[in-house]
Amino acid sequence: MRGIKYIWILGFAVLLSGCLGKIPQGQSYELGANAEVLQQTLPKNISKKRMLEWEIIVAPKIAGKKIAYKKDANTIAYFAKNTWIEPFSEILNALSQKVAWNYGIWKSDDKGNVEQIKINVLDCYFDTKKESVFVQLLVESKESSVLIVKEEAVESGGFVKIIYAFERALNLAFADVFLSI
Repeated sequence: MRGIKYIWILGFAVLLSGCLGKIPQGQSYELGANAEVLQQTLPKNISKKRMLEWEIIVAPKIAGKKIAYKKDANTIAYFAKNTWIEPFSEILNALSQKVAWNYGIWKSDDKGNVEQIKINVLDCYFDTKKESVFVQLLVESKESSVLIVKEEAVESGGFVKIIYAFERALNLAFADVFLSI
């Protein structure tokens, strides 16, 4: 009887050891300047390079490493296993510089002699009902404020397609920012 008990315990342990390795691991994602978006929005000729000072302020609900999504109108949630590779605010700072460079704009630290803008990232999330990524930026300068809203449909094909939609929507939004000034 004692031998059967050990066989059952050993069999159960072997069964569990095979299953525990199957737990999916989380993934971390980053965003880059999207060549397709840049080709679609780039002016035919960029006559001269110019300097611009900008500051990006990201809403606290989306500034960290968690990737946001919405199921309902007034609730925000975060994907459990998928995150940004670094805080979202840092990703957006790097992405804005990459996109700006393609439009002949360099970021300046000289606040006294160049045009200044503030880019407020109000929202950036995946909408589960619409299956799209939604981005909302408020761009403020001395002369005016402009609201930029982008919505990109997510193709079927797994979580990476959501990340591609984030990348495309943010590239288009930053393109609008730098083309409007």
